[in-house]
Parts: sequence; structure tokens; C-alpha cells
Amino acid sequence: MRSARTEAARRWALALVLAPAAAVADPLEDAQVLVLSASPLVAVRAEEVQAVDRAEPWEVKAQIVHVNGKNTEISTAERDRLKEVAQAKVRLETARRDVVKDFLAEVQALGERRSKALLAAEMIPFYQDQLAYHKKLEQAGEIDAPVLWEFAKQAQEAKHGARQAEVEYQTALDRTARQYGGSQWQKLKALLDAYAKQTKP
Repeated sequence: MRSARTEAARRWALALVLAPAAAVADPLEDAQVLVLSASPLVAVRAEEVQAVDRAEPWEVKAQIVHVNGKNTEISTAERDRLKEVAQAKVRLETARRDVVKDFLAEVQALGERRSKALLAAEMIPFYQDQLAYHKKLEQAGEIDAPVLWEFAKQAQEAKHGARQAEVEYQTALDRTARQYGGSQWQKLKALLDAYAKQTKP
């Protein structure tokens, strides 16, 4: 029989092993769940399934059908209702698939904007180094001022381009979250931003 101390140590070790796996979350998977729960189209299709499933059959006529070698009596109204339920479920799954497909296309576009913003930001130090180097050349009289101004212009344009790329990413992020997140758009925005930041360009 295990002692209390041994059992406590075993649980502690098990917790250490499982903790990293539990801590690793998939923002994109969580985002898809949120999007499906917030989708008006999916909600309508789900309500259709429930409405058809709850509907009381009006007809009571019966039909003899051959099932597994036996004659079975089934209400035609019930048969029609089951058919309608199946069709409603197909429409629901189609809606879910279409919503996720459109959402993932937006996520891909967000990733491209994020990569563009990161690349633009990474280029700033390069142009700043170029400017600093040519400043020294200009001070030493090795190049004329107009040449230095050109490098200064490039460094300024790099900063402006990086800011603009970041603004475009944040604007697209906000728009996508509002479009697909409903009342939970802020939570969706955080999930999308987390996914974009953990995804390598």
C-alpha cells in the first residue's frame, strides 16, 4: 500500500508532466469554436433542426415497409419528419463548414498582413544603419549632403511603411473580429492576435 507521502509525490510528478500539455492552447481552434457559436447563420440552421425535430406529425396514415426481412408499419408523417430532420442537419453542417471556410480565409489574410508588418519593422534598423554610416561619410567630406538626404529619406520611409503596415494589420484584425465574433468580438480579436503572433511568417 502506498504511503500518503508517496502518493502525494506521484501526483505532484504527474502534474508536472501534464501541466505543459494542458497549458498549450490552440488559439485558432478556440477561435473557430467561438465563431461557430456566434454565427447567426449557424444559429438559424440549428433552430431549424430543433423545430423540425419537435414538430408533431399531422398525418396518421401508416405504410408497410420491408426492413431486415420483416414487414414494419411506419407512419408516413413520421417518415417525412425524419427525412426533414436529416435534411435540416445537412443544412446545418453545410452552414458550419461554410462559416469556418470563410473565417479561415480571413485568418490567412490576417497572417499575410502580420508578416508584412513584421518584415517592414525588421527593415527599419537596416535603413537606420545606412543613414548613420553615410552621416559619417558626409561629415568626413566624402559624400555631398544631397546623397545623405536620400538615405535619410529612405530611413523615414521605412519607419512610415512599418507604421502603416501595422495599422493595416490592426484594422483588419478588428474588422474580422467584429464580423465573426458577435458580442464576443473582443475575445475573438485576442485569440486571432495570439495566433498570428505565435505563427512564424
